[in-house]
Order: sequence, then structure tokens, then C-alpha cells
Amino acid sequence: MTTLIVVMMAIMMMTTKVKTNMKNKKKQQLQLQLQLQKQHPSSWRDKVPNNAFQPTLLDGRTKPTLPSRLLAFLLPMPQLFRAGVISSTIGYGLTYLLTALRTILMERGIIPFYDVRTEPVSVPLAAIYTGVFMAVVSNVRYQILQGVVEPYLIDGGFDKLERGLDALESRLRGMRELGMLSRLLRGLNGIEFW
Repeated sequence: MTTLIVVMMAIMMMTTKVKTNMKNKKKQQLQLQLQLQKQHPSSWRDKVPNNAFQPTLLDGRTKPTLPSRLLAFLLPMPQLFRAGVISSTIGYGLTYLLTALRTILMERGIIPFYDVRTEPVSVPLAAIYTGVFMAVVSNVRYQILQGVVEPYLIDGGFDKLERGLDALESRLRGMRELGMLSRLLRGLNGIEFW
């Protein structure tokens, strides 16, 4: 039973430590972003939140307007499109080169011939398609996960769990202190105990 209590207390301490580290990291990132804002003159991008569902701008007080929330969806699109085009060009391009190499090796008889049932894919069209997919679908997914799911469902759930673990920790600490007091009183009365 005592091993279970020790393990529970260790888990609670680790959970609290991880949560504290995460909060400290977020505070440091926010402070760094605020310092960068102070160094550079204000622009229209400063009035656009990082996430469309963010309750306030980086200053922590100003609420984003509806147009700025819509811009939060549009601003990451060029970078996401570029990432999708580059990654799919490399992926589909490499696949195209390997397929061409296999065809050459089969024609020369270096590897055995077999019937290939694949359709050739246009690398530029696949790259554009993937870029658009990243710009639209991945962006919407990011906005929803970072703006709704993480702060309200995940962080909210962990906050409730942390409060419950804190309450359990204080009860266990109280039980431990009661046990120590009991042992001390028995020792003062001359009663032997293990």
C-alpha cells in the first residue's frame, strides 16, 4: 500500500512539474514575441492572431476582429502551399526516377520483367494538388486543433486532472503526517512499534 502511495505521489509530482514546465515555456514564448513586437514598429500583421480561435492578440488584452480572424486562416496558406509543393515534388519526383530506373533495368534484362500495373503520375500536377491540400485542409485542421481542441479539451482536461491530483496529494500528505504523529505519540508513551 505504501509503495502505491509513493508511486502516486511521484506521478503527481512529475505531472505537476511537466505542467509547470509547459506553462513556463508558453510564458517565455509570449514574452519573446512581445519583446519582438516592441522592437519593431506595429504593422497590420500585429493585429492578426496566430490562430483564428485565439481569444486575444499577443498583448493579452486586445480581442481580434472578425476580419483579422479570417486573415489568420489566410496568412499561413502560402507557406503551407510551398511546403506541400516542395515535399510532394521530392516524393513524386523520386518515385518517378526510381520507376524510370526500374523500366530501364527491365528493358536491358538486368532485372526480371514483370507486368507493372501503375499509371504514371504528373509530378507538377501532383505537387500543385498537394500544395493546395496543405494550404487548405492542413491549415483548417491546425486552426481547429490549436485553437479549439488543445486549449479547451486537452488543457482543460489536464487542468481538472491536476486539481484532482493536487487534492489527492494533500490528502495523502495529511495521512502521512497523521501516521508520523501517531508514531511519535506511541514513542513518547513508551509503546514499542515496528
